Amino acid sequence: MSFRLPLKKNWTFSQFHLINSLFALTIERPLVFLMGLYVGFFIFDLTMSSFLPGSFSLYYPMLHFFLGAPFILFLFFELFPACIKKNNLSFLFLRLIDLVILLTLAKHIFLGGQPAHQILGGPIGMLYETLRLLEFAFFAFMCWSFRQFAVGLQRIISVKSILFKTQVSHDHISLSPHLLFNALNNIAGKSALFSDELFHQIGALSALLQQAYKDPDDPHYLSDEVSILHILLFLAGSNKKRFSVLLHIEHELPLEYFKIPRLTLGTLMENILKYGVLDDPDNPAEMNISVKRDLTGNAKLTCTTSNLIHPIKAGFSSSHGLSTLENVINHNFQNRAIFEWGQNLNEFSTLMILPYGKIETGTH
Repeated sequence: MSFRLPLKKNWTFSQFHLINSLFALTIERPLVFLMGLYVGFFIFDLTMSSFLPGSFSLYYPMLHFFLGAPFILFLFFELFPACIKKNNLSFLFLRLIDLVILLTLAKHIFLGGQPAHQILGGPIGMLYETLRLLEFAFFAFMCWSFRQFAVGLQRIISVKSILFKTQVSHDHISLSPHLLFNALNNIAGKSALFSDELFHQIGALSALLQQAYKDPDDPHYLSDEVSILHILLFLAGSNKKRFSVLLHIEHELPLEYFKIPRLTLGTLMENILKYGVLDDPDNPAEMNISVKRDLTGNAKLTCTTSNLIHPIKAGFSSSHGLSTLENVINHNFQNRAIFEWGQNLNEFSTLMILPYGKIETGTH
């Protein structure tokens, strides 16, 4: 079947995987993240020190680097988190003062026991040391704020992912009652007289209900989905004199090899049955399913549908349930699948391609 439509394409971007890859080090290993950036900060400090008046010495930048590390670690892991929780702030500020005094004494010792006023160099030296500590504090605050942003964003996206999975399970476990009610009405209309056809209708309906309401975590294979398609066509056409819906299936590998989200193809077929013209033999509704391997040996499922739009039924819905189906496909195939739909005059078409990779042994 050839496509004549400029098909609509919807791309869904997976935020969770991108943020997880970008912020994994920041979130899971904060010490490595902080000290890695601090090394970069040291290189910056070393470069800036080379431009200060007087002879350049590596000793002072190295001293500031090692003495600044405990200062920023205290701010990053102790003081800033406590500011959010507002716990023991007075005690932590006292510890901060003690830490600054301790680092000053350590600098006094490393510089050969010079008096503190000589180390600080008077008011200007004290201002310089204060600015250096503020510089360290600002660096620690920026790193801590960035990590807090990453952690908060990951939590938001994780909650959205859980809600999305819940919605997918909820939406995918439900089947539109439209077809079920029609099937029950057909059965009820014939219930007065027992017939072989009625027996098969009841069996088909039972099989459909078992597939529709089984546990979403149970494995579902393409063979199960094709069975659903046959049941849907049987139930929809059993009470109609003119029923023109064609189903073509072509595969070179067993359908039991391929897992597929439950009611993926069933939703496309239900879309045809609910909104398509089903009684025109010159323009029958069609669903074509092909499972083949390409030249590289990768297997893929290609499904196309085409049907005339019923002028009355189509007015009851604008989305035809395809947005939910698109979310299900993107979730299960990590945005590697293609799902497109479009309308040309009074004809509606869909195209779905599901990649399965190379088939070795077992199921996929």
